[in-house]
Amino acid sequence: MPWAVAMRPARSADDSLVLEISQDELNEFPSLRGGIEPTLEELPERVAHPPDEHQEGPDERLVAASVALQNAEMREDIGDALLEYCAPYLSRRLLLVVRRGKVIGWRGDGADIDRGAVRKLAIPLDQPSVFNRLADRTSYWLGPLPRLPAHQPLIRALGGIPPSESVILPIFVGTKPLGFLYGDNRDRSVAEAPLNHFRRLVAKADLAFQAYLLKGKIRTL
Repeated sequence: MPWAVAMRPARSADDSLVLEISQDELNEFPSLRGGIEPTLEELPERVAHPPDEHQEGPDERLVAASVALQNAEMREDIGDALLEYCAPYLSRRLLLVVRRGKVIGWRGDGADIDRGAVRKLAIPLDQPSVFNRLADRTSYWLGPLPRLPAHQPLIRALGGIPPSESVILPIFVGTKPLGFLYGDNRDRSVAEAPLNHFRRLVAKADLAFQAYLLKGKIRTL
Protein backbone atom coordinates (compact mmCIF):
# COMPACT_ATOMS: atom_id res chain seq x y z
CA MET A 1 0.00 0.00 0.00
CA PRO A 2 1.37 3.50 -0.82
CA TRP A 3 1.05 4.74 2.75
CA ALA A 4 2.76 1.81 4.45
CA VAL A 5 5.25 2.93 7.10
CA ALA A 6 8.31 0.98 8.20
CA MET A 7 7.96 0.60 11.97
CA ARG A 8 9.82 -1.25 14.66
CA PRO A 9 9.18 -1.38 18.43
CA ALA A 10 11.68 0.51 20.51
CA ARG A 11 13.27 -1.61 23.23
CA SER A 12 11.93 0.41 26.12
CA ALA A 13 9.56 -0.07 28.97
CA ASP A 14 6.95 2.37 27.69
CA ASP A 15 6.37 0.59 24.35
CA SER A 16 7.20 3.73 22.36
CA LEU A 17 7.65 3.25 18.63
CA VAL A 18 10.51 4.36 16.42
CA LEU A 19 9.05 5.34 13.05
CA GLU A 20 10.66 5.91 9.67
CA ILE A 21 9.23 8.06 6.85
CA SER A 22 10.22 7.61 3.23
CA GLN A 23 10.38 10.39 0.65
CA ASP A 24 7.56 8.68 -1.25
CA GLU A 25 5.33 9.05 1.81
CA LEU A 26 6.24 12.71 2.13
CA ASN A 27 5.23 13.19 -1.50
CA GLU A 28 2.02 11.21 -0.93
CA PHE A 29 1.07 13.28 2.11
CA PRO A 30 2.07 16.91 1.43
CA SER A 31 0.50 18.08 4.71
CA LEU A 32 3.29 16.31 6.59
CA ARG A 33 5.78 19.09 7.25
CA GLY A 34 9.34 19.12 8.43
CA GLY A 35 11.68 21.84 9.56
CA ILE A 36 10.88 24.16 6.63
CA GLU A 37 7.84 26.33 7.07
CA PRO A 38 5.09 26.03 4.41
CA THR A 39 5.17 28.69 1.73
CA LEU A 40 2.37 31.16 1.17
CA GLU A 41 1.33 29.18 -1.89
CA GLU A 42 0.94 26.03 0.23
CA LEU A 43 -1.21 27.67 2.89
CA PRO A 44 -4.95 28.31 2.57
CA GLU A 45 -5.96 31.90 2.04
CA ARG A 46 -5.76 33.81 5.29
CA VAL A 47 -8.78 35.67 6.59
CA ALA A 48 -7.97 39.09 7.98
CA HIS A 49 -9.17 39.83 11.51
CA PRO A 50 -8.65 43.19 13.22
CA PRO A 51 -6.31 42.90 16.22
CA ASP A 52 -7.75 43.16 19.71
CA GLU A 53 -5.74 45.76 21.61
CA HIS A 54 -6.57 44.10 24.94
CA GLN A 55 -5.79 40.56 23.88
CA GLU A 56 -2.44 39.04 24.78
CA GLY A 57 -0.34 38.08 21.79
CA PRO A 58 1.28 34.67 21.27
CA ASP A 59 4.59 35.86 22.75
CA GLU A 60 3.00 37.04 25.99
CA ARG A 61 0.91 33.90 26.22
CA LEU A 62 4.00 31.74 25.68
CA VAL A 63 5.72 33.45 28.60
CA ALA A 64 2.71 32.70 30.82
CA ALA A 65 2.62 29.10 29.58
CA SER A 66 6.34 28.75 30.32
CA VAL A 67 5.77 29.82 33.91
CA ALA A 68 2.88 27.38 34.26
CA LEU A 69 4.99 24.54 32.86
CA GLN A 70 7.89 25.44 35.12
CA ASN A 71 5.62 25.33 38.18
CA ALA A 72 3.73 22.17 37.16
CA GLU A 73 3.44 19.62 39.95
CA MET A 74 1.21 17.11 38.15
CA ARG A 75 0.74 15.87 34.61
CA GLU A 76 -2.63 17.61 34.58
CA ASP A 77 -0.89 20.95 35.17
CA ILE A 78 1.18 20.40 32.04
CA GLY A 79 -1.92 19.41 30.07
CA ASP A 80 -3.75 22.51 31.31
CA ALA A 81 -0.91 24.77 30.18
CA LEU A 82 -0.83 23.25 26.69
CA LEU A 83 -4.58 23.39 26.13
CA GLU A 84 -4.91 26.87 27.63
CA TYR A 85 -2.23 28.32 25.37
CA CYS A 86 -3.93 27.00 22.24
CA ALA A 87 -7.44 28.12 23.22
CA PRO A 88 -7.49 31.50 21.37
CA TYR A 89 -6.20 29.93 18.15
CA LEU A 90 -7.86 26.50 17.98
CA SER A 91 -11.54 25.94 18.75
CA ARG A 92 -11.03 22.18 19.33
CA ARG A 93 -8.00 20.87 21.19
CA LEU A 94 -6.88 17.37 22.15
CA LEU A 95 -3.97 15.86 23.99
CA LEU A 96 -3.19 12.29 22.99
CA VAL A 97 -0.58 9.93 24.44
CA VAL A 98 1.35 6.97 23.02
CA ARG A 99 0.93 3.82 25.07
CA ARG A 100 1.54 0.18 24.17
CA GLY A 101 1.59 0.76 20.45
CA LYS A 102 -1.53 2.94 20.38
CA VAL A 103 -2.42 6.61 20.36
CA ILE A 104 -5.03 7.04 23.10
CA GLY A 105 -7.06 10.01 24.29
CA TRP A 106 -6.02 11.93 27.39
CA ARG A 107 -7.55 15.42 27.46
CA GLY A 108 -9.98 17.34 25.26
CA ASP A 109 -11.34 20.86 25.29
CA GLY A 110 -13.40 23.14 23.06
CA ALA A 111 -16.50 23.14 20.88
CA ASP A 112 -18.10 19.78 19.99
CA ILE A 113 -15.54 17.75 21.97
CA ASP A 114 -17.05 14.48 23.21
CA ARG A 115 -15.01 13.79 26.35
CA GLY A 116 -16.40 10.28 26.65
CA ALA A 117 -15.19 9.53 23.13
CA VAL A 118 -11.83 11.14 23.95
CA ARG A 119 -11.34 8.68 26.81
CA LYS A 120 -12.23 5.77 24.51
CA LEU A 121 -10.05 6.99 21.64
CA ALA A 122 -7.46 4.39 20.58
CA ILE A 123 -5.62 4.37 17.25
CA PRO A 124 -3.18 1.49 16.69
CA LEU A 125 0.16 2.70 15.38
CA ASP A 126 0.40 -0.30 13.08
CA GLN A 127 -2.46 1.14 10.99
CA PRO A 128 -2.02 3.98 8.45
CA SER A 129 -2.73 7.34 10.06
CA VAL A 130 -1.21 10.80 10.35
CA PHE A 131 0.25 9.81 13.72
CA ASN A 132 2.57 7.10 12.49
CA ARG A 133 4.14 9.63 10.10
CA LEU A 134 5.13 12.13 12.77
CA ALA A 135 8.47 10.51 13.41
CA ASP A 136 10.53 13.21 15.10
CA ARG A 137 10.53 16.66 16.64
CA THR A 138 10.83 18.45 13.30
CA SER A 139 7.70 16.80 11.87
CA TYR A 140 4.18 18.15 12.18
CA TRP A 141 0.88 17.86 10.35
CA LEU A 142 -0.90 20.83 8.79
CA GLY A 143 -3.85 20.09 6.54
CA PRO A 144 -7.02 18.01 6.19
CA LEU A 145 -7.22 14.59 7.81
CA PRO A 146 -6.87 11.87 5.16
CA ARG A 147 -9.91 9.61 4.88
CA LEU A 148 -8.47 6.61 6.67
CA PRO A 149 -10.32 4.12 8.92
CA ALA A 150 -7.87 4.74 11.77
CA HIS A 151 -9.03 8.37 12.02
CA GLN A 152 -12.64 7.48 12.85
CA PRO A 153 -12.07 7.35 16.65
CA LEU A 154 -10.51 10.81 16.41
CA ILE A 155 -13.50 12.17 14.49
CA ARG A 156 -15.87 10.67 17.08
CA ALA A 157 -13.91 12.49 19.79
CA LEU A 158 -14.48 15.68 17.77
CA GLY A 159 -18.23 15.20 18.08
CA GLY A 160 -18.46 13.39 14.75
CA ILE A 161 -17.58 16.54 12.81
CA PRO A 162 -14.38 16.17 10.77
CA PRO A 163 -12.20 19.28 10.43
CA SER A 164 -11.54 21.07 7.19
CA GLU A 165 -7.94 21.44 8.37
CA SER A 166 -5.97 20.39 11.42
CA VAL A 167 -2.60 20.86 13.06
CA ILE A 168 -0.87 18.03 14.93
CA LEU A 169 2.46 18.24 16.72
CA PRO A 170 4.32 15.36 18.37
CA ILE A 171 5.33 15.70 22.02
CA PHE A 172 8.56 14.04 23.08
CA VAL A 173 10.15 13.35 26.44
CA GLY A 174 13.86 13.23 25.73
CA THR A 175 14.15 10.97 22.69
CA LYS A 176 10.90 9.08 23.30
CA PRO A 177 7.55 10.02 21.70
CA LEU A 178 5.06 10.74 24.46
CA GLY A 179 2.02 11.86 22.49
CA PHE A 180 0.48 14.56 20.32
CA LEU A 181 -1.07 17.99 20.55
CA TYR A 182 -4.04 18.16 18.13
CA GLY A 183 -6.07 21.19 17.15
CA ASP A 184 -8.51 22.48 14.54
CA ASN A 185 -11.10 25.18 13.92
CA ARG A 186 -13.83 22.84 12.70
CA ASP A 187 -14.79 24.17 9.25
CA ARG A 188 -12.27 27.04 9.27
CA SER A 189 -8.57 27.19 8.49
CA VAL A 190 -5.83 26.95 11.11
CA ALA A 191 -3.46 29.02 8.95
CA GLU A 192 -3.53 31.96 11.37
CA ALA A 193 -2.49 29.85 14.35
CA PRO A 194 1.06 30.67 15.59
CA LEU A 195 2.66 27.39 14.53
CA ASN A 196 6.20 28.36 15.51
CA HIS A 197 4.94 29.16 18.99
CA PHE A 198 3.17 25.80 19.15
CA ARG A 199 6.45 24.10 18.29
CA ARG A 200 8.24 26.01 21.05
CA LEU A 201 5.41 25.12 23.41
CA VAL A 202 5.74 21.36 22.87
CA ALA A 203 9.53 21.67 23.26
CA LYS A 204 8.92 23.30 26.63
CA ALA A 205 6.44 20.54 27.49
CA ASP A 206 9.24 18.02 26.91
CA LEU A 207 11.29 19.71 29.65
CA ALA A 208 8.26 20.02 31.92
CA PHE A 209 7.51 16.30 31.66
CA GLN A 210 11.17 15.48 32.33
CA ALA A 211 11.09 17.71 35.42
CA TYR A 212 7.86 16.05 36.56
CA LEU A 213 9.43 12.60 36.24
CA LEU A 214 12.53 13.71 38.15
CA LYS A 215 10.38 15.16 40.93
CA GLY A 216 8.59 11.83 41.15
CA LYS A 217 11.90 9.99 41.49
CA ILE A 218 13.04 12.40 44.20
CA ARG A 219 9.84 11.80 46.18
CA THR A 220 10.23 8.02 46.04
CA LEU A 221 13.93 7.88 47.02
